[in-house]
Amino acid sequence: MADFIITIRPEPDASRDADWLHRYQVPAMAVPVMRAEQQTFKLPDSPPFQAIVFTSRHAVAAIGGMAGIAEMTTLGALRSLPVYAVGRRTAQAARQAGFDHVMAGPSDGNALVPLMVANLNPNAGDILWPSASIISFDIASRLADFGYSVRQIPVYAMVATTNLASDLPARLAACSSAAVVAMSSRSIDLFSQMLRTSQCAGYRKRITVIAGSKAIAAAAGSGWADIIVAKAPRRSRVLAIATFLHRRRGKMPRTL
Repeated sequence: MADFIITIRPEPDASRDADWLHRYQVPAMAVPVMRAEQQTFKLPDSPPFQAIVFTSRHAVAAIGGMAGIAEMTTLGALRSLPVYAVGRRTAQAARQAGFDHVMAGPSDGNALVPLMVANLNPNAGDILWPSASIISFDIASRLADFGYSVRQIPVYAMVATTNLASDLPARLAACSSAAVVAMSSRSIDLFSQMLRTSQCAGYRKRITVIAGSKAIAAAAGSGWADIIVAKAPRRSRVLAIATFLHRRRGKMPRTL
């Protein structure tokens, strides 16, 4: 059982996940370990692109936030291109930013590749990938395996937050068990660092990691109460596991 759930995604996702859990009477708190920070970037004046791939809503916000006259001309051209988005929420953000032809794929960059390969022609031009400065999955390399040329342009950075939530140490000290939802390898690594720098590393043995993938579970390392790996890296699945873990006692299977 988990007395409460910790969600470590960047805002606003962390608070959104905590609110979702609260609606199901699951105690939860948002402890974002990263925040998005837009980077300075420049797109080609006449982009020879056949499509755009968005792997994050932060990239959509960065591209949609271009404000100069030349940039607005470029943005207008980009909005007419087919857009491939990782996950429903990223697709929704792209539509709200004015992109006309948006196709939503699974919440996993690797699973988006077959859809793009089925629809696009390797000889029709480059694919634009506005990305984070540090990436967890290299979709450009994956598409290159199928002969596609991807122009990756870092447009935002996920910057580590410096302080642990002020009330988390007290809650960990008072509980008998907790769980942390981790959707990226970097996030669980940063959470571990935050526990160490706040002299809370000893509480790892009370915390179960709910990992969105085997790679995230491997990045978590040892010393936790348990590690449960979701069968699919979807928000709905990991939050369902968190809810189940809070409500049920006893041994949990390691893959759900």
